[in-house]
Amino acid sequence: PAIARTDADLDTDGLLVLTPEELQSGDLETLLNNRAGRPTLIVLPKEVVALNPLHKGWTVRLDNMSTANIAKILAKRGTFKIVRLRTTATAKFRGDAKPVMVFNNMPDVQTIAGRNSDGDPLVPIFTDDINIHDLKQDHAIIAGIGNNVFVLADPDLLNNAGIADPQRAYAAVRFLDELSPPDHPQITFDVTLNGFGRARSLIDVLVRPPFLALTLCLIVAGIMALLSGLMRFGPPLAEARSIPPGKRGLVDNIAAMLRRAGAEHALGGRYSALIRDLAARDYGLPATLSVEAATARLDQIPGRTQRFSDLVQRAGQARDNAALLGATQDLDQWRRRI
Repeated sequence: PAIARTDADLDTDGLLVLTPEELQSGDLETLLNNRAGRPTLIVLPKEVVALNPLHKGWTVRLDNMSTANIAKILAKRGTFKIVRLRTTATAKFRGDAKPVMVFNNMPDVQTIAGRNSDGDPLVPIFTDDINIHDLKQDHAIIAGIGNNVFVLADPDLLNNAGIADPQRAYAAVRFLDELSPPDHPQITFDVTLNGFGRARSLIDVLVRPPFLALTLCLIVAGIMALLSGLMRFGPPLAEARSIPPGKRGLVDNIAAMLRRAGAEHALGGRYSALIRDLAARDYGLPATLSVEAATARLDQIPGRTQRFSDLVQRAGQARDNAALLGATQDLDQWRRRI
């Protein structure tokens, strides 16, 4: 068998096996219409499953799926009813000496009954041995619903649990062989309905929702960038020097060196000396005074809540940038109050 992962893979004259999931009637109908009467087998779902946390890639059964939701998958092909019952089903194939036991008194065997959209009853291909009637129509496990479309009501004939039984696995292969046209024996299993189709090209993705809006925005932004490049708004900007000239550039370079060396906090003493010189000039102290004498005179300025010498000591003892910033701000405020 082949695996169909693209639309091109679905274009086959052999039997195509579809495994739609719950409430997927729209996608299924589109695919069936594209088949144009070529043989197609629809395997209906049966159970609600979840990912197995103990084994990657496996699932665990939670519960049986609602039969009403399963019937909705085929809603556009007719009016069908899904019924589960305990029953026995054997199959007799051409060339076999005895029947094959497919379901032996199995509970919850899933069957289908009803009529297609043209009002024709379904054509039973494989039914149970009990032959229970409902609304005067046989419950079928496999049935034709018209236009060369067949339905397998119970997926336990084909899934892993089903083919674990040798007789059921043999019956599954024989049923697939009987539904396949003799001149096109290739059987193809579709996985596009289940989201396992091969990824589209980047261009195909960009021109389809939801990325179409992003593509349009990028196109508009590109057009605006082109227009802005064609029209100049004002004179062109002059290229700036990598190193600014003059004192400002020199100061910036020194500051960068100190920052890289992690030595900014060591500037507290230098800043204190600068404030001392500025304050001595502002207060009119003689330029011939020594540093100690000038500091002592500044400590004697009336009305100051902090002594200048205490502030100088704080700045000189700063060990990080935060302490240095606090000390220099206090020195600056002290000078501004003179």
